[in-house]
Amino acid sequence: MNSQQMFLIIFVSIIVLVLAFVLLLNFLRGKYQEESKAYRAHYPSSYLCKDGDKVRSLSELVVDDFFYLHRIPHTYEDVILKTSEKKYKYDWYFPEADIYVEFFGFSGKKYKDTQRDKINFYRKHNLNMVALDPSDLDDLSTKIPAKFGKHWDHLIHSRHCPHCGDALDNRV
Repeated sequence: MNSQQMFLIIFVSIIVLVLAFVLLLNFLRGKYQEESKAYRAHYPSSYLCKDGDKVRSLSELVVDDFFYLHRIPHTYEDVILKTSEKKYKYDWYFPEADIYVEFFGFSGKKYKDTQRDKINFYRKHNLNMVALDPSDLDDLSTKIPAKFGKHWDHLIHSRHCPHCGDALDNRV
């Protein structure tokens, strides 16, 4: 076998490996997109809150409306840290207090593992997180302020526009 034949064999082998790698990447990307679509189909945001947020469960609707009725500006469900290696979504974020809120409403081993990993993620990145669970729903007016601690007074004593959520100054 001469050097040209050897070069041709190596060249063809590299092309085959690159094509196999591209096919594998496309397969994995498609699988990820299918899982993402399945998640959204399985847990659709179908409950409309008083402030216009669309949440995934009746429990989240009750909690979101509680925040709205207390005029606490918040955002619902986005990626916690877009720059991090792992992409977890929060349930609510309070920008004025820089606090994330998680509602842990499911059970099961897989969900508990994800819950533990998410809590560790918050700790690793030194982020403030308040965890809520279904037992908090029986007395939101007492349990949520207790979980927020000293941050609660700051959140409810500042005045906000009920329509857009912007902070109001003392003239209004």
